[in-house]
Amino acid sequence: MTKLSFLFLILFALDTQALSFENDIVSALLERTTHNVSYDGAYLSIPYPNGDVPDNIGVCTDVLIRSYRKLGTDLQKLVHEDWWRILIYIHRKEFGG
Repeated sequence: MTKLSFLFLILFALDTQALSFENDIVSALLERTTHNVSYDGAYLSIPYPNGDVPDNIGVCTDVLIRSYRKLGTDLQKLVHEDWWRILIYIHRKEFGG
């Protein structure tokens, strides 16, 4: 197999994975439109990780978080962990150590 053929196979596999994710996330997002959800921007304390406000209320980010969870990804947890990494980085940069 030539290097070019091998590269083509890798790119095709990556493209197929991306297309599969796109289809899955669009399906999950469309499924969320079948729920009767009222906008409620009030702050609610929720458990972490996998916490959620009641299914019948939420804001736009709740739609995204619930859709990603349907695919097995806890976006809330990933964002939270990323923020902690950023804060630790800033603290080390500002105060050393």
